[in-house]
Amino acid sequence: MKNKLFAAAAVISIFVVTSCDNKNLFGKFHKAGSSSSVEVLLSDANAALANDNPAEAKAIADKILINNPNNSEALYISAAAGLKEAGFDVAGIITSVIGSTSTADADSLLESFANLDINAIAKAISKSVEQLKQIADGNTDGVISYKDIDVNLNLGILEVLDAVLNIIDFNDNYVILNDTSDVVNVDDNYNVTVKVGTGPYKSVGDLTDADIVQLKNDYGDDLANKVNDSIAQVETAVAHFTTAADGIGGDGSSTMNDLKNTVNNDLKSALDDFYSKLTSTSTP
Repeated sequence: MKNKLFAAAAVISIFVVTSCDNKNLFGKFHKAGSSSSVEVLLSDANAALANDNPAEAKAIADKILINNPNNSEALYISAAAGLKEAGFDVAGIITSVIGSTSTADADSLLESFANLDINAIAKAISKSVEQLKQIADGNTDGVISYKDIDVNLNLGILEVLDAVLNIIDFNDNYVILNDTSDVVNVDDNYNVTVKVGTGPYKSVGDLTDADIVQLKNDYGDDLANKVNDSIAQVETAVAHFTTAADGIGGDGSSTMNDLKNTVNNDLKSALDDFYSKLTSTSTP
């Protein structure tokens, strides 16, 4: 049975994913992480995470993945523990975004970064996306289904955040805050703004032909490619939200679709517009 580690997703008050902890059967006579049994190691990792020791949980899960890289439960635990170790609470985000309002407020996804060390969590998010995507793509042992609601909901959330971090961190140095070499900013409401030269940030709609020419001269194809990568990731996130919505059904499905549509209509539309300008051949 899959331990629901970090996706306590509340959809209104209708759909709630609850926790079911696996207990360490060996008690004080067993040193966590010392066994060669995958089943025992999974139990140890679950127990460590439940006891608020994400570093130990991740270490044990990663030990399993060395010889069993397709173990879906170990991938899930490692993803959860990595995020928790970095101080990032996906369950809290899901609860606030989906469970507290009558419609899914996707703006809260970006508001979740408030008061967090974004530089510290950026790598953890990227790694967790990689691990959960392996499950959702069906490239695991199948113990956790590729259609699993938790996996797809968490993955969709993380992919949106990762897409935003990816485009903000233009130079890929995992320094997001106060990095003057970065070009693009995205606010809590998915407004995409761009820094042209030494001037102030401008909204995509306010970029002039001269601005686009300067951006192309300064960054070549790199900026357009970066934007396109983020667009692709948002599209993948929308697909995972759809899978989660199909699994939930009923009113929960409607709420999931609200979240999906907000991400698609706001963030993706802004990125599409920016990419179109960057790749336009009509710019003088």
